[in-house]
Amino acid sequence: MKTYKISILSLLLALLFLAGCSDRKKFFEDERYEKMVYIVSENNIIHNLVYDLDGKDGNIRNLSIACSGTNPTEEPVTISLTEDTVLLDEYNYTNFIEDYSRYALKMDPKDYAIESSTVTYPTGEPYTLVPIKIDISVIESLDG
Repeated sequence: MKTYKISILSLLLALLFLAGCSDRKKFFEDERYEKMVYIVSENNIIHNLVYDLDGKDGNIRNLSIACSGTNPTEEPVTISLTEDTVLLDEYNYTNFIEDYSRYALKMDPKDYAIESSTVTYPTGEPYTLVPIKIDISVIESLDG
């Protein structure tokens, strides 16, 4: 009789396991997270763009913008780039408190160029790039 109970129990467990796996594909097809667009950065919300002083590369670097979620975007998304007027002050105070010599400074808009303040995030892509060109003389003036 024990063999019979173990066999039925094993069969029931196998059926439960298979039933649990039947919606596995559907589980991964459904979006699991809220879609949010963000700038890809390194530690401390810093996006390091390194420019060469020789200017051979045209002084252009790309800002990477991504979209969260388990699935790619299903339609193009238009993103408007705007300045966060509070973030720089918060960053400086949080990281350096009263060591003002280490504070990051806001660049003058005439010293850099972003082609457009509107970017279209393409369908199905993991990220999009926003080219930023900087006036090389600004970098040269810092080297001193």
